[in-house]
Amino acid sequence: MVRARRDPQAILAALAAGRFYSSTGVTLTRAERVGDELVVEVEPGTTNRYAITFIENSKVVETVIGRNAKRALPWAGYVRAVVTRDDGKQAWVQPARR
Repeated sequence: MVRARRDPQAILAALAAGRFYSSTGVTLTRAERVGDELVVEVEPGTTNRYAITFIENSKVVETVIGRNAKRALPWAGYVRAVVTRDDGKQAWVQPARR
Protein backbone atom coordinates (compact mmCIF):
# COMPACT_ATOMS: atom_id res chain seq x y z
CA MET A 1 0.00 0.00 0.00
CA VAL A 2 1.38 3.39 -1.03
CA ARG A 3 0.28 6.74 0.36
CA ALA A 4 0.17 8.79 -2.83
CA ARG A 5 -2.06 10.16 -5.56
CA ARG A 6 -2.76 7.81 -8.46
CA ASP A 7 0.00 9.35 -10.52
CA PRO A 8 3.21 7.52 -11.50
CA GLN A 9 5.51 10.32 -10.31
CA ALA A 10 3.65 10.69 -7.00
CA ILE A 11 3.81 6.93 -6.42
CA LEU A 12 7.55 6.81 -7.13
CA ALA A 13 8.15 9.78 -4.83
CA ALA A 14 6.14 8.10 -2.04
CA LEU A 15 8.11 4.87 -2.43
CA ALA A 16 11.41 6.78 -2.30
CA ALA A 17 10.24 8.61 0.85
CA GLY A 18 9.13 5.39 2.57
CA ARG A 19 5.41 6.24 2.58
CA PHE A 20 4.25 2.67 2.05
CA TYR A 21 3.67 -0.56 3.94
CA SER A 22 3.39 -4.25 3.07
CA SER A 23 0.33 -6.29 3.93
CA THR A 24 -1.25 -9.71 3.60
CA GLY A 25 -4.71 -8.25 4.17
CA VAL A 26 -4.53 -5.77 7.06
CA THR A 27 -5.43 -2.22 5.96
CA LEU A 28 -4.01 0.77 7.82
CA THR A 29 -5.45 4.27 7.77
CA ARG A 30 -2.26 5.68 9.21
CA ALA A 31 1.34 4.55 9.42
CA GLU A 32 3.56 7.58 9.66
CA ARG A 33 5.97 9.63 11.67
CA VAL A 34 4.20 12.43 13.51
CA GLY A 35 6.67 14.67 15.32
CA ASP A 36 8.92 12.32 17.29
CA GLU A 37 6.51 9.35 17.24
CA LEU A 38 5.52 6.53 14.90
CA VAL A 39 1.71 6.48 14.73
CA VAL A 40 -0.18 3.39 13.52
CA GLU A 41 -3.94 3.14 13.04
CA VAL A 42 -5.90 0.18 11.67
CA GLU A 43 -8.80 0.86 9.33
CA PRO A 44 -12.12 0.67 11.21
CA GLY A 45 -14.99 -1.49 10.08
CA THR A 46 -14.05 -5.04 11.02
CA THR A 47 -14.76 -7.02 14.15
CA ASN A 48 -11.25 -8.48 14.18
CA ARG A 49 -8.79 -7.93 17.01
CA TYR A 50 -5.30 -6.53 16.41
CA ALA A 51 -1.89 -6.55 18.06
CA ILE A 52 0.52 -3.75 17.10
CA THR A 53 4.09 -4.74 17.89
CA PHE A 54 6.84 -2.13 17.88
CA ILE A 55 10.37 -3.18 16.99
CA GLU A 56 13.21 -0.87 17.93
CA ASN A 57 16.62 -1.58 16.44
CA SER A 58 15.68 -5.25 15.77
CA LYS A 59 14.22 -5.88 19.26
CA VAL A 60 10.54 -6.14 20.19
CA VAL A 61 9.94 -3.36 22.73
CA GLU A 62 6.16 -3.13 23.06
CA THR A 63 2.92 -4.77 21.94
CA VAL A 64 -0.37 -2.88 22.06
CA ILE A 65 -3.67 -4.73 21.75
CA GLY A 66 -6.04 -2.52 19.80
CA ARG A 67 -6.48 -0.57 16.57
CA ASN A 68 -4.30 2.47 17.41
CA ALA A 69 -0.85 2.83 18.88
CA LYS A 70 2.13 5.16 18.90
CA ARG A 71 5.73 4.86 19.94
CA ALA A 72 8.38 7.49 20.59
CA LEU A 73 11.24 7.38 18.11
CA PRO A 74 14.60 6.41 19.62
CA TRP A 75 17.48 8.88 19.65
CA ALA A 76 19.55 6.44 17.63
CA GLY A 77 18.36 3.85 15.15
CA TYR A 78 14.77 3.18 14.16
CA VAL A 79 11.37 1.92 15.22
CA ARG A 80 8.94 0.01 13.02
CA ALA A 81 5.63 -1.76 13.59
CA VAL A 82 4.08 -5.09 12.70
CA VAL A 83 0.29 -5.26 12.90
CA THR A 84 -1.17 -8.74 13.36
CA ARG A 85 -4.88 -9.47 12.98
CA ASP A 86 -6.46 -12.32 14.96
CA ASP A 87 -6.71 -14.43 11.78
CA GLY A 88 -2.91 -14.22 11.26
CA LYS A 89 -2.93 -11.58 8.50
CA GLN A 90 -0.28 -8.88 8.96
CA ALA A 91 0.97 -5.47 7.87
CA TRP A 92 4.60 -4.31 8.12
CA VAL A 93 5.38 -0.61 8.51
CA GLN A 94 8.56 0.99 7.21
CA PRO A 95 11.23 2.02 9.75
CA ALA A 96 10.92 5.54 11.15
CA ARG A 97 13.89 7.55 12.39
CA ARG A 98 14.28 10.75 14.36
